[in-house]
Amino acid sequence: MSTMRVSVVCAWPVLVWRRELDVAVGTTVAEVLSRVPWQEATGLDEDTLRTGIFGRRVGAGEILRPGDRIELYRPLQIDPKQVRRERAGDGGNHAHRPPLSAATGP
Repeated sequence: MSTMRVSVVCAWPVLVWRRELDVAVGTTVAEVLSRVPWQEATGLDEDTLRTGIFGRRVGAGEILRPGDRIELYRPLQIDPKQVRRERAGDGGNHAHRPPLSAATGP
């Protein structure tokens, strides 16, 4: 049986957690997650857990490749669309930047 190394990572502002495993070729995200204590580390449950591989969202059935990094994503605290709406209604003052000519100098 051929094996490969993969990792499971959680990198949040208050938590950094990583596990590396050797698994069989053809292993899925769900199979790897069943082998590591991610629930104790993150406090999440299966209903709120979202996963990705190198920043690309994937489901539990995704078949892994050698060197893949399974990332555990926390639920959003604030809806990004709502934040943009609030900024737009506020005149966009939160992201004010000087004119390009002022930033580049003479």
